[in-house]
Amino acid sequence: MIRQDVAVTGEINLGVGDSIQITAVGGVYEKIKAAEAWGFKKVVIPQKNFEHSIDARDYKIEVVPAATLDDYLKECLVEKPTLKVPIQTYKHRKL
Repeated sequence: MIRQDVAVTGEINLGVGDSIQITAVGGVYEKIKAAEAWGFKKVVIPQKNFEHSIDARDYKIEVVPAATLDDYLKECLVEKPTLKVPIQTYKHRKL
């Protein structure tokens, strides 16, 4: 399941074979401020943006750098989802 308290920004470039690149994007400061305003607890940004222009101490929200697609997925996915409504099973009937 996808976490609902995490905002994400960045660009994922799919290359040939297994080469997936995470590239820097513009407007990261504004995107982080918007995530704060909307009540997100965490925002995941490209590693290159984090290294060049971000001081995480300037924000009330947790800013997490991501260098790979796996980094994004680790921050955005819940390992063991909890269901609020029990799952019901249905028997299929022939028409």
